[in-house]
Amino acid sequence: MAAVRGELYFAFAENDRSATPEVVDRFRGEMERQGVRGVVERLPGTSHGFAMADLPVYDHDACERHFDRTLDLWRRNLDGERAPN
Repeated sequence: MAAVRGELYFAFAENDRSATPEVVDRFRGEMERQGVRGVVERLPGTSHGFAMADLPVYDHDACERHFDRTLDLWRRNLDGERAPN
């Protein structure tokens, strides 16, 4: 993770067996320890898959937050030029 140079955004559902509060907190802590810029958040009242409109767990407000934050990150970090390979 120390090789990551960009800003990252991770949105986890509050109800997700594979991303428990402890796992998300450890992940956030590791990003901080490694000096990786970004946000790790758990969205209250959501279940895994909350951003997929064709699933019964879809949550419009959480999905909008997720996409707004992602688009903000892109706007801050992309200048329209293609990154070198």
